[in-house]
Amino acid sequence: MLYGKQILTLFLVALAWSFMPLSAVNILQNGNFTDGLLHWKSGSDSGAAAIPFAAGGPGNAPFIRLQSLNGNVSFSQLYCGMPKREKFKISCWFRINELAPGAGAQIEILCIPDKHRFPLAGTAGKWVKFEKIFTSTNGGNYLSFQLKKGPGSVDIAMASIEPLSPNSKATNIMEHSSRALVPMGNLHYLNGKGRVRFQYSGKFPAPEKELTAVFYVKENPRRALRLPLKNRSVYVDISLFGQRKGTLVASLQNRNNGQESCSAGYPFRFVESPRAANAVKLNNLVTELYNAPMPEKLALANPRRSWIYCRFVPGDSEADFAITLNGKPLIGKGTLRHETVRLCEPGSLEFRLSGMPDSPLTGNPACRIPRLRGITALSPSG
Repeated sequence: MLYGKQILTLFLVALAWSFMPLSAVNILQNGNFTDGLLHWKSGSDSGAAAIPFAAGGPGNAPFIRLQSLNGNVSFSQLYCGMPKREKFKISCWFRINELAPGAGAQIEILCIPDKHRFPLAGTAGKWVKFEKIFTSTNGGNYLSFQLKKGPGSVDIAMASIEPLSPNSKATNIMEHSSRALVPMGNLHYLNGKGRVRFQYSGKFPAPEKELTAVFYVKENPRRALRLPLKNRSVYVDISLFGQRKGTLVASLQNRNNGQESCSAGYPFRFVESPRAANAVKLNNLVTELYNAPMPEKLALANPRRSWIYCRFVPGDSEADFAITLNGKPLIGKGTLRHETVRLCEPGSLEFRLSGMPDSPLTGNPACRIPRLRGITALSPSG
């Protein structure tokens, strides 16, 4: 017998153009975020994420939300191409939504070895214009918007770095960056064969054909891979080193004399992708993990780092129920629409339900037609 029904509605929001165009000399790529996080690299702890919004900023412009349930989250642009000892103006709009005591938002610009840090503070819920003039000291390598020590949430819109002198504008972004072989993937969540592209930035110390990229694992340096560069890029299969985690050292050497021009270590980790039993693939982005009456204890497998959307429909709307996920509160009687989302790592998910009366229909605590709908979507790491 059907006592009610649930409806899942998905909205696709069209991109909106900013009412306030950025300066024509903005050296940031996609600084107005009309293409979401394209050209930006996000990084976060578990339970935090950088989320693009197609509209809703000043003048209904696109914006990026840094949101954290616990920990740090950032989004950054590498290779900003700021020459040494030149003046620039950085500007953006920001909105503090909520910050826990001790949490804070900031802008960080790396000019190796210097770091410029600019705090973002304002009235909660209000868009604020930020502008600051700074000197690039040793040359600007990257810009990062950061939320530290969550929980909290802050929005960023219309970001710009404007050169203030003719010498400030880089003619070649890669040429003015610090020398480095930088991974173009998340090394903390490798799966499959672990094939990753590394991009070289900075001025070449010799013709590219005379250079070799050398990779080895710091914890076991006896085996090294020597690979040629092509158009500043090189691909390396980290699984060939036979280790599930460690520090991958990437260096650039001259194949003629062995001279090393740059070297850096990057922690990596292979993550198992467990099979989600009885899961239903709804489309290329969304997989339904579970949609059925819920028992007191429910164990599921999450196949990848992803957002999990959970909705519970209690048969008794007055019951003082509570659902936990891996021991932490998830949904309760007071949860809006009895639905929420969580950013979860690959592995086991354990849901526990308490506070529901015995069901006259099924005899279990779920009562009538409760359902937990788990959906993996918008996975930041695939």
